[in-house]
Amino acid sequence: SASAPAPTASDPTAPRAYVDIVDNQVFTTEGATLRAMFTPGHAEDHMCFMLEEEAAIFAGDCVLNGNTAVFSNLTQYSASLLRMETELRAAVEKVGGGDVVGENAAAEAAAGAAA
Repeated sequence: SASAPAPTASDPTAPRAYVDIVDNQVFTTEGATLRAMFTPGHAEDHMCFMLEEEAAIFAGDCVLNGNTAVFSNLTQYSASLLRMETELRAAVEKVGGGDVVGENAAAEAAAGAAA
């Protein structure tokens, strides 16, 4: 008897394997390097991604332009904001360009979140 064709990656019914992402894990492809940053506080398992070549952070919804993000733990959230600011500044210096986060961005975001 004929067997069914093997499922393809685009098949939504195909079995999936998920692997946890860890802090500072690096993903590379031609022309792009993404580094995972564990940034809890907004959510207990939140990750941001630094695009190393562009000194840019993909922060998801833990940083909102003009609004305060929801957070589950203010202490962790504040520490994560500070980490993002620190690592972004270092990346901008390394790459040599781009907009720099404001001097007190982490404190201002945390203060706005607490209000």
